[in-house]
Amino acid sequence: MHSNPWDAIYQKSDEQLPWFCNKLDYDLDCFLQNHFYTGAKLLEIGAGTGIQSAHLKNIGFDVTATDISSIAINKAIKKHSGEIKFILDDILNTKLCANTFDFVLDRGVFHSIHRNGHKIFIKNINKLLKNHSYYVLKCLSKDEARPIGPLTFSKEDILNIFSPYFKVITLVDSYFPTPKREKTPDLLLPKPLRAIFAVMEKRCDSVK
Repeated sequence: MHSNPWDAIYQKSDEQLPWFCNKLDYDLDCFLQNHFYTGAKLLEIGAGTGIQSAHLKNIGFDVTATDISSIAINKAIKKHSGEIKFILDDILNTKLCANTFDFVLDRGVFHSIHRNGHKIFIKNINKLLKNHSYYVLKCLSKDEARPIGPLTFSKEDILNIFSPYFKVITLVDSYFPTPKREKTPDLLLPKPLRAIFAVMEKRCDSVK
């Protein structure tokens, strides 16, 4: 029995996880490739077993990767030993140092946070970033009809929720790619999930 439900989920292999993707999403990759500079420090939250983190490291970023699951972090350390800083951390109660990162990447964490935690989540992301640095978000769109599961958001929701702490630079429709798994007939593959892709710059005059 796992007291942390995410530990139970990460008992599965990477390929069995519903959000599995063996490479960076195209829009995330394009933005980060185009904005990379030598010495840039990037924090990936909800990094899981480090698949995306490894791609970020290959771009050249100084990567710190966190997850709330100790099982995910232990798997990541074994797979990418010494290449990336993997840390067990809860973004709602983060122990990371303020004003440390040039980029924070969030592929699917925000939409997993209960609405009651949104304010502290956003304040902590803002706190961890250096001035004029970027929060890169990908979350489920309200155009994705889901009776259960993570929260979904409209572009207007994102503007209203984040504007006190961030200047929204990019806000567009996107999707979470669906990986093709071996031995799975194409007709049985789920459709890509509709998403929102946003890039936001930290406001130095943000609400406290």
